[in-house]
This record gives sequence, C-alpha cells and structure tokens, in this order.
Amino acid sequence: VASALLADKLVDRLIIFRAPVLLGAGALGGVAAVPAAETGTARRWRILAREQLGDDEMTTYAPGGVEQCSPG
Repeated sequence: VASALLADKLVDRLIIFRAPVLLGAGALGGVAAVPAAETGTARRWRILAREQLGDDEMTTYAPGGVEQCSPG
C-alpha cells in the first residue's frame, strides 16, 4: 500500500525509522514496489525533523526542496 501511495504521489509526509541493524540480502525493502527513477528525475524530499530515539533515528520528510533542518 505504501509503495502504491508513493508512486501515485499521494503522500505528503514520510516518517522513516532507522536502526543500526543490518538485515541482509533477504530483507524486504519498504518501498521496493516504487518504480525506479534516475537521479535527475527522482522525486525530492526535504527533511522537516530528526529525532534520536535511543540507538534509532526518526526522520520526517515532506515533498520537494532541499534539507531545511540542522542535523541532530
């Protein structure tokens, strides 16, 4: 469902959680069904916020532009 919404440009926020865990080759990609794009034509997202949650990191993105917040 997430990939379909992204592909149809129906998403106005992405909230990505990252953990220092390497899942390996058999892991499922969160947006694997979104069609591939070349760098020059790929949809751009700007960072709205970052939050450290223990060893994990939560980053909130909105469509368009360049990074708008300071890291950390």
